[in-house]
Amino acid sequence: TELEVSAPGLGGVGLGAKEDGELYGGISDDVAIEAVHRAVERGINFIDTSPLYLHSERRIGIALSQMETAPREKLVISTKVGDECPPYSDNGGHPAMSYDGVMHSVDHSLKLL
Repeated sequence: TELEVSAPGLGGVGLGAKEDGELYGGISDDVAIEAVHRAVERGINFIDTSPLYLHSERRIGIALSQMETAPREKLVISTKVGDECPPYSDNGGHPAMSYDGVMHSVDHSLKLL
């Protein structure tokens, strides 16, 4: 494809923490969503996330759904599968790295993103 990935990317781990400091200090939904907006507006089209980053996938999904100028076909979003750490990942009760577990995890992430 002709898709180019920006040299700087946006790491989602810092976007995942609740205000009470669950992970790497605290951050509100509004601040996390605004960070995604600003990054995309400034040309960053690579965003990395994971179910283990707590609220990151959900917040990225909200941010992108709010943006009129962020066509998803120009974004590269990476996430991970295989983690068995409920409630932060959802393998549907399947072994994490089984085919069913991986597919369930992907489906869960896609719903959030």
